[in-house]
Amino acid sequence: MVAPMVICPSLFDHRPPKIQKEGSNLYANVELDLYTALLGGETTVDTLDGKVKLKVAPETQSGTKVKLKGKGLPVYKKENVFGDLYLSYQVKLPTQLSEQEKHCLTNWQK
Repeated sequence: MVAPMVICPSLFDHRPPKIQKEGSNLYANVELDLYTALLGGETTVDTLDGKVKLKVAPETQSGTKVKLKGKGLPVYKKENVFGDLYLSYQVKLPTQLSEQEKHCLTNWQK
């Protein structure tokens, strides 16, 4: 027989494992492809209120942080007050480059 306390926390914890909680604030990583990180663009992230479209500045570095004010969890005993959602961009490098892509990168390096 398994102790109930071991099972119960996993039953009630519905947060995706990539989201961390600290008080009413939430912390998550967002993957950016190399091209969006270099050239800028948009990315869409899930929040508790639904999807939010974010603008990504050109030359965004891995580890760049973005704060979405009021997109965290409700603050205990404070009506209509919410924590923040902090996002950290993680640049994902491409794999399996074509010969043409490798050639372009080699020329760009020179």
